[in-house]
Amino acid sequence: MNILKRSSFVATVAVAALLSTAAPALAATSEMGAPSGAGYAWYNAGTHYHVGRNLFTVKDDNCGDGYRPFVYYEIYDRRTEDRTGYHYSGLLANGWVGPAGDCGGEVNISVYGPTATTDYIKWVAARRNLSNGKENYGYPWRNDTVW
Repeated sequence: MNILKRSSFVATVAVAALLSTAAPALAATSEMGAPSGAGYAWYNAGTHYHVGRNLFTVKDDNCGDGYRPFVYYEIYDRRTEDRTGYHYSGLLANGWVGPAGDCGGEVNISVYGPTATTDYIKWVAARRNLSNGKENYGYPWRNDTVW
């Protein structure tokens, strides 16, 4: 092997080892706290070796506070011409991701498989009051890529 190929191989193995040992949250492309510190959320468009692509990690940081942190997301296939919004006719998927109840720990869930084209996701961290069901959404919404 010549020196360039050997260096490239060593770098690839080092990156693969790093990615396979890192916690999902450490590889985040985007992160956001739920309102009033109820929890934290990360979005990662890359591949997690156990979960898959385009995943959220949602963690309950305050066990016993009476709130359930979660993420609401929407995935679109195209943006508006001025790139400031999304074509709602192009909504591909939407949903909620979060641990079950208060003290739910941490969940890692893939919300969309690999795509042949670039799609777009907007998402927001939120919390739900477990006694009355009221939801509070964070601000601003995050915008990321699905691939």
